[in-house]
Amino acid sequence: MTKYLLWVLCALAFIFCAPAGAMILGFEGHVDGSGSPDDGAQVAMQTGFSFNFDAAGWGIYSDSFDGGGGPYVHDGTERLLLAGASQTDAARPGSVVMARENGRSFSLYALDAATVFPNTSGLLLLEATLAGGGSVSATLALADRFRGYALSGFIGIQRLILREAIASDFGNTPGLQVDNLRVDQPKAQPVPEPASVALLTLALLALIVRFCGRGARNCLAEGR
Repeated sequence: MTKYLLWVLCALAFIFCAPAGAMILGFEGHVDGSGSPDDGAQVAMQTGFSFNFDAAGWGIYSDSFDGGGGPYVHDGTERLLLAGASQTDAARPGSVVMARENGRSFSLYALDAATVFPNTSGLLLLEATLAGGGSVSATLALADRFRGYALSGFIGIQRLILREAIASDFGNTPGLQVDNLRVDQPKAQPVPEPASVALLTLALLALIVRFCGRGARNCLAEGR
């Protein structure tokens, strides 16, 4: 009988505590106002997220884009990139701020990243402001080929800054690129239907009554 009680309790816990699903945030199909897949807008929107750039060079580009200065490192798909110092402060490294368009928090579990220019290595600094207060950060070592990075602690993010480690003119820094960000689903966690909760609660109460129906002494003995 005890195992049946445990089953019902587990079912209730699953309904109330089941984690939200995750999705891969890529940049395929991204277009700017002219219909071009190469987007140099300062603020880019993609799948419910905004990306606000502050760098000498930035954008969401296709794998064929080379910037007019030779081939960039690419992963065969459209990806976000930036390189060079801030446009507003030459002493500050280039960056992009990621946030959810509706203002809600989000979580980031992993991403793919690389430098922009061939034969370079660099650092990607991640600085997240958390919705519940506090912050979390990480530093990723980048090479001139895309690889995956798993992240820990980037849960409940209100605002995420992705930043280069050094400030210099465009072409004098390795730059950074990101793609395939693994984030939680943008929709809210569904609320359990009252009818489902009521049925499971009644089933739990019925099992408890049946379990203890053999007498108070047996019931207490079972609880020891």
